[in-house]
Amino acid sequence: MEGEVFGFGKKGDPLVKTPEGTIVVLLGSKLENGERVRFRVVQETEKLNFGRVFDLNPQSFYFLITQEAREKVMNSLALIGDRLKTSQEPLNEGSLSELGELLQKLENIKKLSSTLQTEERERIAAQALKYRKRLLYGAGIRLMFDFISQQEEREIENFCQDSHEEKTKALLAVGLFRRHTYEVARKRLFLKDKPEGYAEILSEMKNKVDSMDSAVELLEFRSAIDEVYPKAKGYFEKMDRLFESLTERVKQVADVLSNKGVVDPEEIYLAIKNAFPEEILFLELRKAFRSSKEFLSLRGAFTELNRRLRNQESVSSEAAFRPYLHHKILQAFGGEVPKAHEETGGIHSKKDSPK
Repeated sequence: MEGEVFGFGKKGDPLVKTPEGTIVVLLGSKLENGERVRFRVVQETEKLNFGRVFDLNPQSFYFLITQEAREKVMNSLALIGDRLKTSQEPLNEGSLSELGELLQKLENIKKLSSTLQTEERERIAAQALKYRKRLLYGAGIRLMFDFISQQEEREIENFCQDSHEEKTKALLAVGLFRRHTYEVARKRLFLKDKPEGYAEILSEMKNKVDSMDSAVELLEFRSAIDEVYPKAKGYFEKMDRLFESLTERVKQVADVLSNKGVVDPEEIYLAIKNAFPEEILFLELRKAFRSSKEFLSLRGAFTELNRRLRNQESVSSEAAFRPYLHHKILQAFGGEVPKAHEETGGIHSKKDSPK
């Protein structure tokens, strides 16, 4: 629109009026009082509008005819950018549908930006690719671990179908590939120098030292924890490496899906599901542990740690889970599952040692 400069703002910016009488501040312009000027409004507020002097030239004409497409592109990118900051909630059917919608928006951005100049189009395409990969990485990782966990839970239910009680206990145990169960146990046992409950038990035993036997029992408790704790922690560290390897695998799948421009959530889910058959899980397990003996020894140390800390629920659930666990370890490593160290990681107190 056009207007005549009738005054200046506090910072010296020229003031003009729209045909409707609204005052517009022309930011950063150098104009004389009474000078007529062509301008366009870039921001509206309750009392004032803000604008820029508009010179009709090839560049300004380009911006004018592509303004609507550019605004749609920027709004879509801003929406997806905000969504990526809050996308850590558990994946469900609704968020899977939302994933498809967001990926479709990114595809639409490609079409909207087709009329823009090459440099601007390439910059938008790079941002869209970055967002698409982040969406697929986050969703892919959650999908993969959810799928693995659900598959293991179904197998446990089938394995323990003759005993509802054993099945319930086994499902409470730290799983083989159920990553979320490790996170729960880690918070309880490995976030501090000593596991939860250790200080209380130690204090209780110290207060009861009134004989040589109780003193020896205290020393045995300390010694057992000192020996079994790093082994149990080592088991979690090896499983962490396994989970990291699975995460890298799912990122590779996400890269392929991203490069193909896949937007269908069902297609994404099937691609991830098919990329993680049981053979892949067993392969990563064999990479993390040298043998079934090493696996069972370190897992046994974790069980012994819980026993020493009087975590009876964990010990009970581990006992119910053990038959299924040994069945899977036999499948993963082949041969006979060793019996030695399988329950205590090789830790025995004098009191527990066979005569």
